[in-house]
Order: sequence, then structure tokens, then C-alpha cells
Amino acid sequence: MSESARLLDLEQRLRHAEHRKVGFPGWSNPFPPELLPFLSHELNNYGDVHQDPVFAWHTKDLERELVSFLAALFGAGPDGWGYVTSGGAEGVMYGLWRARTLLPKARLYLSASAHPSITRVAGLLQLEAVTVPVTRSGAMDPVALEHLLQQAPGASAIVLATIGTTLTEAVDDVPHIRRALDRAGVADHYIHADAAFAGLPLALASRTPAALPFGVHERGVDSLSISGHKFLGAPFPCGVVISPSAPPDEIENLAGSLCGAGDLVGSSRSGHAALLLWFHVRRLGLDGLRAQATSGREVAQLALTQLRAIGWDAWRSHPQALTVAFPTPPPAVLEQWPMPAVGGISHIVCTPGVTPERIHRFVAAMAAATRTREEAPCSQPAP
Repeated sequence: MSESARLLDLEQRLRHAEHRKVGFPGWSNPFPPELLPFLSHELNNYGDVHQDPVFAWHTKDLERELVSFLAALFGAGPDGWGYVTSGGAEGVMYGLWRARTLLPKARLYLSASAHPSITRVAGLLQLEAVTVPVTRSGAMDPVALEHLLQQAPGASAIVLATIGTTLTEAVDDVPHIRRALDRAGVADHYIHADAAFAGLPLALASRTPAALPFGVHERGVDSLSISGHKFLGAPFPCGVVISPSAPPDEIENLAGSLCGAGDLVGSSRSGHAALLLWFHVRRLGLDGLRAQATSGREVAQLALTQLRAIGWDAWRSHPQALTVAFPTPPPAVLEQWPMPAVGGISHIVCTPGVTPERIHRFVAAMAAATRTREEAPCSQPAP
């Protein structure tokens, strides 16, 4: 098969799959045509966002604007710092790396619903990980956390707060986590928020950055990471990490490098990711992003209502959730509508591009499969 035929086959496969894309939190809108010319250029945002490389093929000026916008949204203050990452896992790795540098003997506490990549990150950083049970909603149980903290009196602690669990979008309660740390007498602690998907929609719904429970401020968390390919418009994995200030010298190589900028977790970073996220934020602004989040919640409520109307149980973990969870559909539905199936639970995620029409077709498929299953003749025992 020729290259052209292979590409045509790939495009047809993607177009066909796009119409049934509801089960995973990914972007589902066209690529901005204004940015197509830049795909012909290398864009390498090497190293620290505040140090331009010696070459011109980068977008660090736009990356700095993006970071400033997000730092303000999450309450990081005028000294807020961050950078565009390769995805949520790198953002978590940076946050935990920073925590381990400040608290080298600390244990890491994470919920049983935390993303599976966190365990791998903890291993790479040689952090002892302690799994905390969750409540019925899927959020970290602060009572269980306090009990586990009390088992290591006098020790420092790093807590990974999940802001939107993978399956149900449950949100760990940061104020309760902080109270558990206080009651357990943990004076030295660090909290990183893995806010990959739910962080931005929830921040946009907050009255003020200071009122955001998991904001990057003195009553919230010490660092936070989000994904860029779920709510912010990137068609490829990327993310952003935010902290209240530049990293300690032990983390960042401030002496510079061959390219003229200090290294971080990685050296070369995608300037295209920074460009695309900057463009999306700049084009929509706060009002447009809030409207996008509101639309997602409305579509989620529509899905919830329609699934219940056909007799299929469904729920949202909180009123702002864009995720609708339900018992796993019949195999005939899963063959056409890919989605997770974990412990008998599945979900749809109403990211931008998941339209009411797409929800109608999914629910219609669920209704048809349910009717087929109910109408199937029961097997009779042999006489």
C-alpha cells in the first residue's frame, strides 16, 4: 500500500471514530487554520520559560503569557511560575520532584483513585508511596489520611490531591487534607494537585482564585498540573504545571546550557504546544472558556437525564462534573462506542466537541442494546 493510500486509510479511520468519541476526555474540535503555517517550522522551547534560547525558533514569549494567565486563574500570585509540559504525568513529576527536593525524607500519600501513572512517577523519584482509601464518591478519605499520617509521627509528608479522578471525576478535598495534616501534627508538608482534567473547568466556575480550594495559594496547594489536550484545545498530549514561585536552585540549572536556557525535567520542549494553548486561551478569553465549561456541564446533564430516561442508572460525582458515570454498557455498545470499563463502571466525558447530537446517538445505541437484551429469549433447560 502506498503512502498516500495509508494516509487516506488513516484519515478515514479517524473520521469514523470521531463521531463516537465520548468515552475518553480528549479534544474533539477542528485544528485552528490560523496555526497551520507554523507546523512547517521547528518550535523548540528549550529549558526554563523565562530564559530565551539563543535561537529564534521558539514561542517562549507566548508561553510566558499563557503561564501568567493560568497562574492568575489558579491564584498563584504575581510570582507565579510554570511551563508547558509533555502531559499530565510530567506535570505531576515536576511537582513531586520539587516536593522531594524540599522534603527529601517525606513519604508520598495518594488516593486509591489516583492516576496509575503516579505510582510510576513515585518509583522514578524513589518516593515511598502510601495509598489512602477513598470515600464512596471516589475522593480521598481525609479520616483515613489522618490515621495513616499518625502512624509516622514527626515525619514530613507529600500529598497528591487528585482534582478529577479518571473514572468518575471525583475531587479530593484540599481543605480537609490540610486539616488532616494539622491534626496529625505534620508540620512539614507539600501538596501537589493533579488537576489534569477537572482543574480548569472548576477554576473557571470559582468566584475568585482565592476561593478555589485547590488553588496555588497559602490555603490551597504548593503546585498544580493540568492537561492541555482535554479542555484547552490541543490535538496532541501536553499540559501545564504551575507553582507559586520559580523552582529552587537544586531543581533548575540556572547556569544555562548550550542553548542558553536552564534545564528543567526535560531540555527540549514543544513550542507548538505552547503556541496552540496560548492561541486558544487568547481567542476565547475568560468569558469564552467559562462558556465552554458551562456548555460541557449542560451536555453532561443532558446525558445523565437521557440515560436515566431509558432506565440506565447514571450519576455525576459533583454538580460541576463533565463526566457521567454508569454501569458498563452491553458489549454491542462498547464495540461501537469505546470507553473504559473498570469494576463494572464506565463513563462518558463531555469535553468540547461532544455535542448533544452525539449524546443522542449514544443513548439511542444504549436503548437499542437494552431492548435487544430484554427481548432475547431465555434458554430453557433440557427436559
